[in-house]
This record gives sequence, C-alpha cells and structure tokens, in this order.
Amino acid sequence: YKGMSSQSTSTSSSKTSLSPQATGFSQVQARNLGEGGGGQAMSVLLSWHEKLVEIVGVGGIVRVMCDRRTV
Repeated sequence: YKGMSSQSTSTSSSKTSLSPQATGFSQVQARNLGEGGGGQAMSVLLSWHEKLVEIVGVGGIVRVMCDRRTV
C-alpha cells in the first residue's frame, strides 16, 4: 500500500511523533467501504493492522477489543 511505504520500518521511532498519516488511519477513514471494491479496502485494512501491530504490539488491539465502554 503506497501510503505506508514511505514510513520507515524501524520500530525504534518514538510513538509520540506518529501522525495519523504515518499510521495509515486517515486513509482507512477516508475510503468509502460501501461502494464495492472490497478487496482493495480489505488490503488497506490489513496493511493498517500490520503497521499498528508493528508499532504498538498486539496489546493495543486486545485493549480495544476488551474495552467495555461503548461509543
């Protein structure tokens, strides 16, 4: 995914210096997932998930999934 290739793959960078653009989150929100093209949208989500796990580890995802608060 082009939006993530510009980010270096080193995990030693500080977490506070990351912008939404660097994590790929803004690209995921900007896409309209309801207009077909599900394969490309899924590819974006999987790329974003891989980058997120690389940066924060699986603990961040587990905390979100186990959080009892609702939106």
